[in-house]
Amino acid sequence: MAMGPQNSDQQKDYLAEINVTPMVDVMLVLLVIFMISAPFLFNGIPLKLPISKKVEQVKLSDDLVVLSIGMGPTFYLGKVAIPEKKLMAVIMDKLKVAKKKVLYLRGDGQLKYEVVVKVMGELKRGGVENISLITEYEK
Repeated sequence: MAMGPQNSDQQKDYLAEINVTPMVDVMLVLLVIFMISAPFLFNGIPLKLPISKKVEQVKLSDDLVVLSIGMGPTFYLGKVAIPEKKLMAVIMDKLKVAKKKVLYLRGDGQLKYEVVVKVMGELKRGGVENISLITEYEK
């Protein structure tokens, strides 16, 4: 005895829906990967940032103007090393292009305070109005 429709005139019912479960699984995995990797975007420049109490956490991204000062002192705008003589011109160009008019300043914790103050003074004289200092916070 054959199993199936008794009448050959009956049409078979096909499932006309897309199974979205695998796509949702892949999207959730990608979301987790991006959430984990996002904080490490600016960790390419090795700095030992000073520690302060947590006030406001800033998510550093490529659209922000981030000036990093390493030992030496060496200067980086984003992840690109910039010579000290060209620093102000490059910063001013980057601020003109950026949507936000804030400069985020990261300085190595072992750096002399004098170096940071001189850079901040030059930035203020150059027309940078908003400077936000980036530190690590106590846990």
